[in-house]
Amino acid sequence: MTGPRTPNSTRTRGKLTAQSMGVRGDPTTGNIAVIWYDARNDLGTGGPGDTDGIPNTDAQVWGAFSTDGGQTFTKNIQISARTSNSHDAQNGIDYGDYSGLSFYGGIAHPAWSDNSNSTGNNPDGALHQLDIYTASVPVPRR
Repeated sequence: MTGPRTPNSTRTRGKLTAQSMGVRGDPTTGNIAVIWYDARNDLGTGGPGDTDGIPNTDAQVWGAFSTDGGQTFTKNIQISARTSNSHDAQNGIDYGDYSGLSFYGGIAHPAWSDNSNSTGNNPDGALHQLDIYTASVPVPRR
């Protein structure tokens, strides 16, 4: 590698919120998976990426993969189904406090704090207590 590389392909006004970026290598393939919290869709103007009308306070979990040792990364993939706001949880933790990433056999398994209620079965409803969500994300074909 000749220098630092970024997996983030966005050029929007929203900011990254990567207090705990997950990076893992797949021991079966040598590929790399990266996840992070990203506020790219929270411009404070309403819509699916904004829950409170304030820019850069809401986020989704995004990820990318590298199949060439980190020289290049895939297009970013939105992993979380909906938008979360850690401030609304009012429980003293923040994004990234309880996130992690496993990567094996070409499938990334991120885990993250989320209060979007995207599954519809959070007993606290949307934008309350943070729960741990997970997904199985295969390396995309180029």
